[in-house]
Amino acid sequence: MPSAGDWTLHRGGAITLDGVSTITVENCSFIHLDGNAISINGFARDVNISSNHFEFIGESAITLWGRTSQGVGRGNVSLPAGVGIDGTLGEQPRGTVIMGNLIHELGAYQKQASAVFSAVACETRIEQNIFFNGYEHMHIMRNSVYHINKIDHF
Repeated sequence: MPSAGDWTLHRGGAITLDGVSTITVENCSFIHLDGNAISINGFARDVNISSNHFEFIGESAITLWGRTSQGVGRGNVSLPAGVGIDGTLGEQPRGTVIMGNLIHELGAYQKQASAVFSAVACETRIEQNIFFNGYEHMHIMRNSVYHINKIDHF
């Protein structure tokens, strides 16, 4: 559950990336998928998602979702693994580039689906994409960690 709220997200997809660095997904077609197309989780550095076509995706086209830990405090609150205020272990997608993709007709099975969903991630560049025909939001960025993200040329 990203952001410890009522937002749900499946941490998986046709391509699931976790514990990776320097990965490129380029010039691919993702068509008629029931779930997420690309899911980027936890430790992921310098992932490049560019010049792809996403069409008729059941959930979200691209998701980025990091992990945090509870941190040290004075309370006796117990949180589930991967949730909390402490992001210092570096278990967040960083340096992701999402550029030049065509994303449309998505969210058939999940009302909170988006072209790009990002929670507890940082240093993300989203540029020169075309997003249309989604159900609610085309881009969602929740709880960015530490660094500025860049969104340009929708």
